[in-house]
Amino acid sequence: MAQNRISHGKGATSKRVLKSIALRYRDQKRINQQLLAEIAQKQRLLQVFSGYCHAVGNASSEIELFTHFCHFAVKQGGYLLAWVGEKQFDAQKTVKPIAWDGVGVDYIAEVQVNWSETDIHSHGPSGRAIRGGRTEYCSDTTTDPHFLPWLELSKRHGFRSMLAVPLKPGNEIYGSINFYSANPDAFRALEIEHLEMIANQITLWLYYNRESSKAQELEWLNRRALESRIAIAAMLEVSLEPINMNAMLASLLKIILSVPWLSLESKGSIFLADPINRTLRLAAQHNLSPQLLEKCRIVPYGYCLCGRAAQEHQIVFSPTLDEQHDVTFVGIMPHGHYCVPILSQNKLLGILNLYVTDGHSPDPEEQGFLATVGNTLSGIIERKIIEDEMSRLVRFDSLTGFLNRRSFYEELTREITRARREKRDFALLYIDLDGFKKINDTFGHPVGDELLKMVCSRISTALRMSDTLARMGGDEFCVLLVGMISESHALAVAGKIVSQLGEEFRIGQHVCQIGCSIGISLYPAHSTTPEDLVRRADMALYDVKRTGRNHAKVYHVGMEMGPI
Repeated sequence: MAQNRISHGKGATSKRVLKSIALRYRDQKRINQQLLAEIAQKQRLLQVFSGYCHAVGNASSEIELFTHFCHFAVKQGGYLLAWVGEKQFDAQKTVKPIAWDGVGVDYIAEVQVNWSETDIHSHGPSGRAIRGGRTEYCSDTTTDPHFLPWLELSKRHGFRSMLAVPLKPGNEIYGSINFYSANPDAFRALEIEHLEMIANQITLWLYYNRESSKAQELEWLNRRALESRIAIAAMLEVSLEPINMNAMLASLLKIILSVPWLSLESKGSIFLADPINRTLRLAAQHNLSPQLLEKCRIVPYGYCLCGRAAQEHQIVFSPTLDEQHDVTFVGIMPHGHYCVPILSQNKLLGILNLYVTDGHSPDPEEQGFLATVGNTLSGIIERKIIEDEMSRLVRFDSLTGFLNRRSFYEELTREITRARREKRDFALLYIDLDGFKKINDTFGHPVGDELLKMVCSRISTALRMSDTLARMGGDEFCVLLVGMISESHALAVAGKIVSQLGEEFRIGQHVCQIGCSIGISLYPAHSTTPEDLVRRADMALYDVKRTGRNHAKVYHVGMEMGPI
């Protein structure tokens, strides 16, 4: 039926449009794949952090902690080998492996590392990290001259890059955690940042385990690690729920505010970034006053604490209402803030705004965990953006932004179910433009595309918020008029659409004149199935075209399909 109505010119146009859509979809697919790879990396690193939390919660000694962590680093992090080296004070200043997991147990047995300044076995990442107290990295074991003493040994086990992170509980360097990958240049900035964060957590465990109130501090660390792990797991679980972005962020905010060991007040907010306008938009909040909601609905970069965190890409802390607070009002209560940037590869996605009691002292452990929370939010938000975009590409017409043919049939099916349950009527309008092909052929496809978008805009003005407009393909559209819709009401709406589309369109320097023909079917009078309702509205449309076009008709028994 539809093919009989489309001319060869329109067929060529459709092919070009489809090709353009395919190219745009391919580019979007490539971008989505890159974002998904980054999200997968973040989730893998979060699993390593979760493994650390598990190790802390179950370890009764330092060796057991290290052994558990190395196991999780290999199993969850995907590293070929992870081992912990303890700094020795013998004459050779050796580094002794005390815990490990992964391939190459004989590598651990054979490897020679020390932390002196002169021996060649001290020039690798492990020796330099212990000697200098900073993270050291070998991007390619086959080309790094400092790695020459271990080259053949590493080749046998497939190691191509290595990272060594020092452990420094208190003022003394304890040793290093060493990670090996099968890929060259495997440890990028985000990876190093996460592993350093975990190493810092481990050094804190060592410090408290060795230096202060061992039983009490260890219990506190275990409980905090468990609470942190539960919070991260709960956040990841919420991210899988089929809810919109704002509802998801509201749930995530409540989880963060409920972490027992954090010294937070029971209120806060999450902003999403608008990089084009350099502003933050309030997306979720909990227990904020009406005055704050009004003043903080949109926050420019650099304004107040949230804006400063957005501008500096750093956690901003304030213990009280100080000069950094640009937002103030009569009756505001004293308080402090943690404003945490939500970053993805230095790209700002939003801000997590949390409240602390007035006079609260900055806590490095809180800041460290909140940075992890920010990274978790980053991965969740990015994935939600990708999901929403993919859903939009599947459900909506890429040119006009309205529902496509497939989604219209889904909405029509749902509306039939609602109408049957509520015992009410609705109408379906099938619209075909008159004279559109001539516009396309005369002025070109860019003008034709712009005309289709303007047509949708004019049709929308004749509809209510509860009605539905969809582009069925080419220059054909469908409308659902829902509620207690009579035949006369449907004809009145159709007449308004015919009138509006009959007025001239100005696109640049071009004046375009078209019309439209509309066929109408009614539920349940004409059918109770989606396919028959559309088919009978289409039959009425054909009858309009046979009888002069540019008006509307309601389907009745006896209408037949035939050539126009």
